[in-house]
Formats: sequence, structure tokens, C-alpha cells
Amino acid sequence: MGKEKINLAIIGIGVMGKNHYNVIKNMDDFSIRYIIDPHFNNHDFIDDGKNAIILQDYRAIDLNAIDAVIIAAPSYLHAEMGKYFVQNNIAIFMEKPLALSAADGHELATLANEYKVPTMVGHIERFNPSVSLLNGMIEQDIIQPKIYEFRRLSGASNRISDSDVILDLMIHDLDILLYLHNNKGIDMVKASGFSQHNNGRCCRQDALCDYAMAVITFDDGMMAYLSASRVTPTRTRKIDITCANGYYNFDLISHENIMQSVNHAPSHASSMYKSEKLPAVDVVSSLQKELAHFTHIIRHNIIDDTLNFYHANDILQLAFRIQDEIYG
Repeated sequence: MGKEKINLAIIGIGVMGKNHYNVIKNMDDFSIRYIIDPHFNNHDFIDDGKNAIILQDYRAIDLNAIDAVIIAAPSYLHAEMGKYFVQNNIAIFMEKPLALSAADGHELATLANEYKVPTMVGHIERFNPSVSLLNGMIEQDIIQPKIYEFRRLSGASNRISDSDVILDLMIHDLDILLYLHNNKGIDMVKASGFSQHNNGRCCRQDALCDYAMAVITFDDGMMAYLSASRVTPTRTRKIDITCANGYYNFDLISHENIMQSVNHAPSHASSMYKSEKLPAVDVVSSLQKELAHFTHIIRHNIIDDTLNFYHANDILQLAFRIQDEIYG
């Protein structure tokens, strides 16, 4: 499509749906035609003057009136909604996770490819400026990773009740890992976890995993350690990388990124390593960049994007391998 506005429906006005709405209403690319949420009745929230129609059922949307949809509904509805809009040739932005079962993930990926619909899954950390800096340094061979360590820790929250910490938080780092270390076969996956219920034992039915640790090894010898928590008071989003030429720390919140390397002329024992700050990054809204990318794939009808349903399904299947290790 050309430069005309993209007619859009937003499904789900919870925390993420509102975030999408607040960014989109200030973007010239979109016209919000529908807002769908069975529990939403706050018409005062609609303040962009575009006269969006509020519905309770997504199937009541006039499909001829929209070009694209943002699905920010609860995760258990993702597969059902994704299939519906793919089969009606509507471009889709799906908040993560793509689905809650391996079968649904595969079906969504297959359908999107069959119908040639632009799709995108909201792995927002791909647009984090510190991740962009890290990816650029890897592409330029400045950083040659041997070991990745990911830490994504958060406090308790009632916002997500239908997904465990693997599909809620760790999946972001699985996406970053496969993005940075692409086209490499996975050799081994090991994981363990803890639940706040059932005396700490994780159970798919009534004691979802709240803290998980995973180890992934690749065919080329690279290793990754991942920890994710939603029972830790201090919010942490960090990537540490061990290389032959040094050690790198990337902080995805503060964006204070550091390289530590061996000091070959130390003045005393405490100066065996020297530290230097990496170049400052432009701190731009990751969600704004993510939605600009969605605009790009719609306008150019890009089917084989690296954030599409097919690639998101690869991440999802790796997450399920980790779940299988924990739940048995």
C-alpha cells in the first residue's frame, strides 16, 4: 500500500493495549477504526478524535474497513484470533507469546505463509537500543561471543495469569539469543524452575513456574545461561557476554554498557582488568520503533520478516523445550 493511513483495530485494552493506543494515536501512519475489549467501557479514554468504534467481539469488525490488527488480548486467545485474521488477509501484530501450544504455533506459522499475510510478534526487546548496539558490534566482529548470560528479573504481578515466567519473560531473551546467534543448531537444553505454589514444585495445571533457569548449548560450542523471575523485588534486564578478548555488560534498562578487558600492564592486583564505557545509545521508545517496523512491513507487504509468525514459532518451540525440562 502507499502512504495512505493504515486502518487499524486494537484488540485488548489492558496494559499493553493501552500502551499501543497511546503511541499509535500520535503516529501519522494509523487511523484507529476499532477498539475491541469485552470489559472496556471507558469512552473517555478515546481522546484522539478519530471516532473509533468500540466493540466487545472482534468478529463484529467490518473486515473491509481495516488493513491491520493489533492483538493485545490474553494469551489463550492468540491462536483463535490469529487464525481468524490471517484467513481474512488482515496484517497482524500479535503480542507475545504467539500461542500457548506447539500445535497452535505451527498452525499459525503455516497459515501466515500460506495466505502471504504480513505478520509480526511483539518481541519488543529486539528494538532496545542496547540490543541494537550489541548486534552491530557482533556483526562487525568487535564482539565474538563464547558465552551469553541473560538475567530478566521482576517482582510479583497479577497482570499475567495464563502464562508462566518462560512465556512471559524469558521468551524475550530467547528471541534476543536466536537473533544474535542465528542459523546455529541447538545441541542441548537443560532447565529447572520454582513455583510460589505447590511447595515450590512447578505444575502446568495449578503451579506455573515463577522462576526459571536454563542452559542452552549450540552445535558450534557457544553456550547461553538464562534466568527469569517474577518473584524478585529488583527489576533487572541484563546481558553479559564472555569473549576471548574481554567481557561485556549490557544493561537494557540504564543503557550503561561496559567492556572489561585484561590489563596487560597492571599496577597492582586489583587492576587486572580495565573497564571502559561503550558508546552511548539513543534512548528512543522501543514500542515506537516496533510499531514503525510494523508500518514498514505492511506498506511494503513484507512476508518474510525476522519477527513474523514463522520465526516467532522457532522461539516458541524453544520455550516449550525449556518448559518440558521443568514440568516433565
